[in-house]
Order: sequence, then C-alpha cells, then structure tokens
Amino acid sequence: METAVVGLDAGATEAELCVLPLLEGVAPTAAAAAVDRALGGGLAPLVAAAGSTRLGHRASVWIARPGREPVRVVLAGLGRGDRVDGYTLRNLMELAVRGHAAREAAVLLDRRTVAALRATQDLGEAAVLRLALEGLVRAGGAWGHGRDGGAAAIERAVVATDGATTPGGGEVAADGLLLGGTVNDVRGWQWAPANELTPARFAAEALRLGEAAGLEVEALDQAALLQRGYGGITGVAQGAAEPSRLVTLRHRGHRVGPVLGLVGKGVTFDAGGMAVKPAKDLHLMKSDMSGAAAVLGALLITARWRPGCDVIGVLPLAENVLGTGSLHPGDVVVMADGTRVEVTNPDAEGRLLLGDGLVHARRAGATHLVTVGTLTDAVSVAQGPTVSGLVGEDSTFLAQLEAAAERAGR
Repeated sequence: METAVVGLDAGATEAELCVLPLLEGVAPTAAAAAVDRALGGGLAPLVAAAGSTRLGHRASVWIARPGREPVRVVLAGLGRGDRVDGYTLRNLMELAVRGHAAREAAVLLDRRTVAALRATQDLGEAAVLRLALEGLVRAGGAWGHGRDGGAAAIERAVVATDGATTPGGGEVAADGLLLGGTVNDVRGWQWAPANELTPARFAAEALRLGEAAGLEVEALDQAALLQRGYGGITGVAQGAAEPSRLVTLRHRGHRVGPVLGLVGKGVTFDAGGMAVKPAKDLHLMKSDMSGAAAVLGALLITARWRPGCDVIGVLPLAENVLGTGSLHPGDVVVMADGTRVEVTNPDAEGRLLLGDGLVHARRAGATHLVTVGTLTDAVSVAQGPTVSGLVGEDSTFLAQLEAAAERAGR
C-alpha cells in the first residue's frame, strides 16, 4: 500500500473515497469546501441535511463528477471539538472506510479540525495527521481470514490537509503505513487458524521478520526448553501434538541504562487442557496468542524507529489442549527459576507461560518488565470489551506506561 500527505484540493479531486470528519456545532470547514468545489457544489446541502456531526454518526453518499466516475463521500461525525481526541479520530477513520471498496481513499483534515484535536490531547500536527492515516491503512488490511465486513481493497491511502506543505509530510506517511500496517499484521496473526499458525510456524515467522528488521533473534525448541528447565512452557504443551517454542527478539540501543522487556502470552490454541472450555465460542481461542502477536509487532516497529534504549521481546508459544500427556489438576511443575507450582486449574496456563517468559527476559538483561496477554475474562466482565486492564506494583512505571499509551493514541 502507498501512503501520502497532500493538499486539500488534490485529495478531494483524486480519491475514489473521501472521508470528511465534521465537528459538532462547527460550520462546514475548509475541507468540506474543498470537496464541495471538486464536486461542483453537490456536497454542501448534504452536509447541512445529514446531521452527521454527532460522535460516531456516519453518512455515505455517492456524488457524480463530470466526465469521471462518481466519488463516495463519507461524512464522519467527530462530536464536540473539546471532547474528541486522536484515538477517536483514528478509529472513526477506520470504521468510515472499512467495507467500501476503493483503490484510493483520502481523509480530509483542515487546520481547524486539526487544531481541535491538538488542543484536546496535546498532540502535534504531524501526530494528528498520522493517526488519521493509520485509520485508513488499518481499514485496508486483509486480516479477517474470511470474516464478514472485510477490508476495502485500498492501494493508496492519503491524508489531505491545508497544512500539507508542513515539513515532515513524508515521515507522517511512512509512520502511518508502518503503524497501521503492523496492526494489520498483528490482527492477521490473531485470526490465523490454529492449524496454520502453530507454535513452530509462529516462531519461524517471528525469526524471519525479526532478522529482516535487523533484530537479534533466537528460538528455543521443546528439547532445549526441557533441557534448560522451562517447566511452565513445556508443562502447558504436554498434551499437544505441536511442540512448544520460546522466541527472543532484541533491539540494541546506543544508551547504557534501563532495558525494557516485553513478554507476550502465545497460546496458539487454548482448549483449556483438562479443564476443557465450553464448545460455544471455542473457535475464538485461536486468538489466545494475541499478546505474543502484539509484542512481535512492537519489536518490529522498534527496529524501524531505533530508540536509544535496549528492548527485548519474549514470545513463549504453546498449545493448551486435552491429550494423553496433559497436566492433571493437582500436578506440580518446576518453573525456569526453580519455583514449584501446583496447577489446580489447567486453564490458567497463561501464568505458566508468562512466568517462564519473565524469568527468561530477566536473564536476558531486562530491568523493566511488561507482560501482554489475553489472560483473564474478568477484565472484560469488569471493564467491557474495548478496554484493557493495566495492573502492576510500581506506580511510577504504571504511570509512564499509561502516559505512553495516551501519546500513542491508546
């Protein structure tokens, strides 16, 4: 996919699909005027009549263009300017485009809209444009593996603005493609069938991508894990025909100091082991490796941006299924650091994987540790399906993580 930052008039006249974000209570902006000019005055009455400035409200219309194919314009409501943020913008841009087939899609943002977003979340202009572009790129990702409501066939994603001459437009385009494209890759791994993305195949993919990105990479197979005493990982895999793996990826920065360790839960299918899960929605348990997928994506982005600090990614990979060798409730496993753990619930396998992963990350030199995983449904019961739980003992480190998530657009 190609990405670019262009001027408003170019974005309005060239794209097959135009997304026009509108702020509640604000008269049609320069972006709306650019689209209206390009379409011979056909947009203004539609904007006035659609009532589409409320947060999340969308209206899609086809407008004829003399001598050319019609253009689809999606009016996307952002809500009140003092409440909207970059996170909302990015997600709404993805939702506005997904499902509409177009070779080129553009989101039109003028300075007034950009200023409102910057004031709410203290973002720079480049960050706002990048978030909008990320949304378009995400919408063009074919990550669904046959699921309904699939992706648009976008070949070129554009953010158009009357500030397009601002230095750094090329960097905005590159970053939008990198971040949005990596999210699509992570989603693709999440939804890959478990018989295709086994621990061994996922490890091989991580090694291939990590090496290509310039990261230091290592993978331990099941024999090596048994030899080194990683009883948490190998214990989970006892009942599976597919052997476990432990992948390490490392970016070496140029500064001596704290080393960030990211450990991602990588259960490529979780049937619960001897604590067999109910059949309803069991097919979704192919996504129980989402934490490992997210960590792999984060390390690939780190390799491109090359921060000064060292960053280590650890992916403990295994299947948790029922088999003749599966852990029984009451069995005891010996973890990588020698800790003996009684397994009272074989469906709590994530703790075993992450426990060994944390020890491995510490041995590799990590001073600050973050685990990422689909660890417990209690979080979604308490907080809903769109919010992640953030839990830890170091309040200072937690505050830094939360602030970083806010800057990234959550």
